Amino acid sequence: MVKTFALLYFVRYIYLFAFLEHNHKSNKMEKHVHIALERFNKNTGINLSYEEINKTPQIRVLFGKSEIVIPAFVTGEIRKTNLPDILRKLNERPETFIIAKKTYPFIRDFFKQKNINYVDQDGYARLFAEGLAIMVKEKGEEIERRQVSGRAFTKTGLKVSYHFLRYPETLNFTMREIAKSTGVGLDTVYNVIKDLEEQDLIIQESTGHYIYNDRKIIYDKWIEQYEIKLKPSIHLGRFSFGDKKRNWKDIKLPGDSVWGGEPAASLISGSLIPQVLTVYSDLHLKLMIDNLKIKPDKGGPIVLNKKFWLYEPTFIKTTHPLLVYADLIHTRATRNHEIAATIYQEHLIDLIEQ
Repeated sequence: MVKTFALLYFVRYIYLFAFLEHNHKSNKMEKHVHIALERFNKNTGINLSYEEINKTPQIRVLFGKSEIVIPAFVTGEIRKTNLPDILRKLNERPETFIIAKKTYPFIRDFFKQKNINYVDQDGYARLFAEGLAIMVKEKGEEIERRQVSGRAFTKTGLKVSYHFLRYPETLNFTMREIAKSTGVGLDTVYNVIKDLEEQDLIIQESTGHYIYNDRKIIYDKWIEQYEIKLKPSIHLGRFSFGDKKRNWKDIKLPGDSVWGGEPAASLISGSLIPQVLTVYSDLHLKLMIDNLKIKPDKGGPIVLNKKFWLYEPTFIKTTHPLLVYADLIHTRATRNHEIAATIYQEHLIDLIEQ
């Protein structure tokens, strides 16, 4: 009887010890979750909250008027030794957001390469999700933060966003008028306007009239997404004059074709010698090749792009400075960046920042 009582007491003691130990670890875990999320929220202005639904951890992300929910995994320090175990857990749910007590440079580089989202209590973080892209590389120092483009910055939406930047007053035209001017469907126009509104980039007044809240952010996003989404789809190829040497200023572009990039910057600023000759045209490619007397050449200096806009005054022989700036800023040449800055100050600042 005494032995049985002693055994029961011992089992109860072990159970109580295990319970307290688990509780202690849970409290410590909850503490570093709280610290990590609080630091992330403070550094980025994006609200992350931790919750468990049916014992399943998840992160709720609030930014602007948008909200997304991501499955979460809470762990302690992440080192090379325990990384394989964590990766096995992630294989089950690849989109999982890791909340770690501590990460190390190798781990953070690995997470970046593998597109793994995480945050730790030192302030390092990576969060790429629907409509959002944030990276914090230094403790407490936010080095990259951008709300990724939504419907206003898809391949088709970029055409409408560009039209609004080029002709700001058209934001309050009828959707049918905007669709006709941009060559897109009514549904695209509607989605672009709603997306800009959801991102607080435009505001609808009580009268129903729209006003711009931050045109600079719209333009910054447009530049970024144009290079990634729209520009590759309008690129027709690179070409050269063959063995002949020709002065690009003597070339008469056919139809409504216009110079873009470096030659456009040269014509606008007068202080750049173009190395790459970019042309935007709505003519058939064969007509352009025959007219300009050029031939395909992957390393050639001539870049042909298809026009993505429908209207421009016929006397203009360059793309609008909005597009010239975007083309220059994505090159590697320092001189191009300097000219782009000049063009922005002289031709764009009043349009973009008013």
